[in-house]
Amino acid sequence: TGGFVGSPEYIAPERVLGQRPGPASDLWSLGVVLYAASEGVSPFRRSNTPATLQSVLNATPAAPASAQGPLADAINGLLQKDPARRPNAAQVRALLDRAAQPPAPQPTQVVQIGPSGGGVRLGRKALLGIGAAVVAAAVAAYLVLADPFAGPLPDGWETHHEKAVTATVPAPSAYVASRVDNSVEENKHWVTYTDPSYALSITLNVRRKSEDTLSDIASSASAQANKDSEAVNKGDNTSMAEKPAPHSRTEETTFHGEDSAVNTVTYTDDSDSDAPKPREAQVLYVKSSSGDMYQLWVDYPAKGDLADRGREVAKAAIANLDIDKL
Repeated sequence: TGGFVGSPEYIAPERVLGQRPGPASDLWSLGVVLYAASEGVSPFRRSNTPATLQSVLNATPAAPASAQGPLADAINGLLQKDPARRPNAAQVRALLDRAAQPPAPQPTQVVQIGPSGGGVRLGRKALLGIGAAVVAAAVAAYLVLADPFAGPLPDGWETHHEKAVTATVPAPSAYVASRVDNSVEENKHWVTYTDPSYALSITLNVRRKSEDTLSDIASSASAQANKDSEAVNKGDNTSMAEKPAPHSRTEETTFHGEDSAVNTVTYTDDSDSDAPKPREAQVLYVKSSSGDMYQLWVDYPAKGDLADRGREVAKAAIANLDIDKL
């Protein structure tokens, strides 16, 4: 539609210019949050959306007054207009970790309160500065502890770096791995982790741009997802029963700041004609900058006790997948 989703003041300059967003764009938004928390005012908010976007592109906010030390360094670095000049996630975490540490104790001073005596009086500006600094430190501490740059790996899960698919694949520790045999299937790149009951599975498949001689890889993750959804809805997938008709719907998403898409597929497995099984799958699509198409397919029963478990597995697998080079 050409519109923005979210508050314009938090949108990174490169997104305003229509460039492809990345992790640095999310870090910019974090910088705006920290600035507002420490200074009590948004650095780019104006009276209307066009003016706010113009401010994001061209305005230089006043240097933080309440934030000091590593917190100020983090804010100043995160609000660099050029994404290449912003600190990366690890550098930001280190600065926030230092900012969250308690300050060194200072010599105490008796402050006399009341009409008598000439004690120190704190003005409104000073009180606001102290309050903002406390809020900023709390935000920094939360961000460090919550680890916003990684998905929450559930208890009982493990991550596995798979060289063949150039990614780290998460799965419950009891799942059993199976990998492609390239002596049998040339130019195939996949790995599957399957629950011992064979009811649930996690498969990561990669189609390499360098091997795409027929130009089957779509122009984007969402284009590939919609193309595959159309094939499912037309009944072109021979591994799914014709009746009841399979169905797929596509939702555009983001993955580590990059455009992605997720298909939700419902179908029937009739490999056992005497006991057809209703199935559901969550399928994540991510296209790397080199043109490789990653497809994470999490498959599970569509009904019964394992349906909810399957959706939980899909959510955790998508959140914790780590592709080597986006």
